[in-house]
Amino acid sequence: MATWTRTDLVLQLQTDSSGNVQFVPSTNIPIYAPAYDATTGGNKTDQNIYARYFTDEVQRITLPAEVLNNSLPANARMTLTADGSEIQKLSVTATYQPYSGGQSNIEGQFEVFFDANMNNVMDPAEHPLVQFRETDMAGNALRLQQALRGIPAGLPGQGNSSAVTVSVVNSHEYLIDFGVPIPGQPAINQPEIVIPPSSVSFTSGFFPAVLPSTVREPVTILNIPISPTNPRSTAVAIETYFAQTATDIPIGPIDYPPTDEPSPGHRARTSPEILRTPVPQVSVIPVLGVDLDGDGETADDDGRVFDIHFTGADGKKDHPELIVAALTDEFGASILDPLADYLRTVKEPSTEFRVNPAEADDPFTPYSDVVHQRNPVVAMDPDGDFVITWESVVPDSVLPNSVSDIYAKRYTPFGLIGQFDPTDAAYDAAAAENFGVVTTGIRALVAPDAQVTQRLKLDATVGGVVTGTFRLRIGDGNLETGEIENIIYDSTLAGNG
Repeated sequence: MATWTRTDLVLQLQTDSSGNVQFVPSTNIPIYAPAYDATTGGNKTDQNIYARYFTDEVQRITLPAEVLNNSLPANARMTLTADGSEIQKLSVTATYQPYSGGQSNIEGQFEVFFDANMNNVMDPAEHPLVQFRETDMAGNALRLQQALRGIPAGLPGQGNSSAVTVSVVNSHEYLIDFGVPIPGQPAINQPEIVIPPSSVSFTSGFFPAVLPSTVREPVTILNIPISPTNPRSTAVAIETYFAQTATDIPIGPIDYPPTDEPSPGHRARTSPEILRTPVPQVSVIPVLGVDLDGDGETADDDGRVFDIHFTGADGKKDHPELIVAALTDEFGASILDPLADYLRTVKEPSTEFRVNPAEADDPFTPYSDVVHQRNPVVAMDPDGDFVITWESVVPDSVLPNSVSDIYAKRYTPFGLIGQFDPTDAAYDAAAAENFGVVTTGIRALVAPDAQVTQRLKLDATVGGVVTGTFRLRIGDGNLETGEIENIIYDSTLAGNG
């Protein structure tokens, strides 16, 4: 669990001189702009509390009944693709021009070579020209995406950029997600994009360069055996086959020990020390006692459902959903349904969410009602429920002569459940809000529409009738919504209040 304070710009809805809300041209999107701070003369800012919940991701795989219908000693087998579709990055950078009052924006053009047919030859249709303007980030992404999608795909198993989507990281970096070119088929390990040096032509920018790199590649785990009688055996097989699909990770500097301090038997390394590690690292638990076919029996379905936990170096991370790339019966015949949804994520780290509620600035109060929230602290119990406390400035309009106060919110992780999961077709935004969902898989323990009941007990110090008038303040003490004045009470009457 991590929590922090962040300084945000206070945005103000833009209106014209008549008070009419301004919209983005040809849309119904209202326009917001930074609010003006009369005290500083700059943009108004507000400090708020944010948090993120980290947990090991769990994906549940449900296999069809055919994998257990074995009539031979051989097992059914499946092939999984991990780490999702391939992602590459294109970086367009320049150096800093010395003795210059300003730096010119990068503009120019270059070719993008994608060897789709993997013949190591730059065929005419495989290196389209792309125009680049540093100030036009959306245009750069669109032009790059159109250029890559226009490259003819290779044969099955070769390069295919027809499903590419390009997103902007910043004005110099662009992520290229190759997606899944053929629906129902596994992601492809794509050739890396190459920028032919002779095609690079910039008209501005100080020594600009274009650098492609690979961010993520799909990993294939082949032919995992599925036991028809022993679910634990299948779970161990999945773990073992993942562990056997490993990669080399450099873990140390090249020059060690330092060249000027040689030690006996050691010399400076010419390559980094390598650690061999699974990609990704998982533990697998069979899920038993689930009636999948609705016959009232669970024993005949045991061995079809498994929870795959991402652990170790791959724990506390958000992973793309695994893909069942192949599924065969004991005869080796395919039983893969391209439209079946074999995988479902049941638990994953949360996205960032805001802890303190939004603060509306009341125009009828003399001072700003938007105040700073600082110094968050989090505590968690063994079940994963957690509470976040923080310090907030308290304006005089709320509590006269107060400087600050302590606030808290309690949360609980509940996993990914249909109507509360934004990625699920059954997602219900209203139900999620009523349930107190603040981000994927996390809810506040007191929902916004919860009815909180408290008992008020009035006792006399000496036995007898209790009568009189008192005032009861609830919540923040607001005179309109949070305080009831002049409550008349008489213990001899029913229905007081």
